[in-house]
Amino acid sequence: MTTKRLPVPCSEQVLPELTETEKSCLTMIAEGMGADATAQVLDLPRARVDLVLNAAQEKLGAQNVLHAVSKALLTGTIAKDDIPMTE
Repeated sequence: MTTKRLPVPCSEQVLPELTETEKSCLTMIAEGMGADATAQVLDLPRARVDLVLNAAQEKLGAQNVLHAVSKALLTGTIAKDDIPMTE
């Protein structure tokens, strides 16, 4: 008989440390900015932002960037207080 493993809640997962650039990019995406705007604000080439977001996604074990943002928020890797709520 096989035992079914339940997923570990994000808040209990131990994840690799993200760089400050990865955190900044994820926070800006959470704010609703696109990769082009994120690149402009951080004064980075768009291709670099794409690489940074892909690295963060991989480190977090996320399926896509939105999933990476969600996991980063749920684990406290990025703080929801750093994301301004717009109307």
